[in-house]
Amino acid sequence: MTTNPTPTDETDDRVLQRTAAHLAERYDGIFSPDLVERIVYESYTTLHRTARIKTYVASLAGNFAESRLRSLAYSKGLLQRPLPQVLFVCAENAGRSQLAAAALAGIAGDRVEVRSAGARPGEDVYPEVVELLRERGLDAEHAYPKPLTDDVLRGADYIVSMRSGDEIIRYPGKTYLEWDIPVRAEVSAANVGSVFEEVERHVAELWSTIEAKVAEDEPDLPQPLEPA
Repeated sequence: MTTNPTPTDETDDRVLQRTAAHLAERYDGIFSPDLVERIVYESYTTLHRTARIKTYVASLAGNFAESRLRSLAYSKGLLQRPLPQVLFVCAENAGRSQLAAAALAGIAGDRVEVRSAGARPGEDVYPEVVELLRERGLDAEHAYPKPLTDDVLRGADYIVSMRSGDEIIRYPGKTYLEWDIPVRAEVSAANVGSVFEEVERHVAELWSTIEAKVAEDEPDLPQPLEPA
């Protein structure tokens, strides 16, 4: 087995071991147990470094590791992409990209896989963002800042930067978009609603584009014969 940094918290280590075993079984025949374990522990270390509250980092690491493994499998052609893959990116993954991901999940439901990430992940999702998502009936409980990793980037079909000019590695065959959404310094509890509405407009346009592309790529089915 690979040698991974052992968390100082024994409970976290037990959670990570169980998570690695579970994911190794899920991805059996796709990835080796060593690779799965490495990504689980690497995900934990990365999230633990920036998280303000450490209590649930081991559980979040399992979620993050699974997302990374699935993206990696998609990018290598080891799994079929059943749905369009959309990735929203901002600086800290604490505000704008979280709003966009929640908005798209709310509009498209289970017709898309949506992720978000940050170039320099913050300690936590901004409280005004969490409050707004709850008020709108969108998922806020599973929102947490995540780093932008190469596997997640490679696994996406659409990569949306929340600010023009952000430096993101560009891979062929993907659609890159840049939106000029106000940074957190320009967002407050008083105006986060208007920022969300701007994000939601962009997201609705993006989803219309994705739906049109999906319809275009679907094979034409033969029309049923008229009864004799």
